Amino acid sequence: LEKQHEKISDYRNAYSKIDSKIVDKLFFNKINDLANEKVNCIVNATNLTKKRRRKIRLRFNDYFKIALIMPELNELEFIKRNLNRFEKNGKKLPDSLFHEMTAIYEEVSVDEEFELIIKLLL
Repeated sequence: LEKQHEKISDYRNAYSKIDSKIVDKLFFNKINDLANEKVNCIVNATNLTKKRRRKIRLRFNDYFKIALIMPELNELEFIKRNLNRFEKNGKKLPDSLFHEMTAIYEEVSVDEEFELIIKLLL
C-alpha cells in the first residue's frame, strides 16, 4: 500500500480514500496470527453487529471470551465529544454517523457465546 501523507480531518473522507477490503484482510490476518500463536489479546473495535462479533469470536475458540460493552452515548454527548476531538486533534466524525451507528447496533446477548459480558455504565 502506498502511504499518503495528506492530512484529512474528516474520518469519512479518510475512510473513502482506502480500500476497506485490504484493511479487513490485514486485520483478520493479524487476528488469525494471534489466535494461532495462542496470544492473549484485546480486539478493540466497535463491532456493532452480532455477525461482525461472531466473525472475530470464532477465531478464538480455545479462549475465554469477554464482551466489554461501553456506555451508550446520547446524541448530545456524541456531539460534545466530537467537538472536543476536533479542538484537540483537528479531526471529527461526520454528524450523521451517530444515527447510522445506532440504527445498526445489535446489543450483545448471552446467545453469542461470550463467557463473560461486562456492561459499563456512565
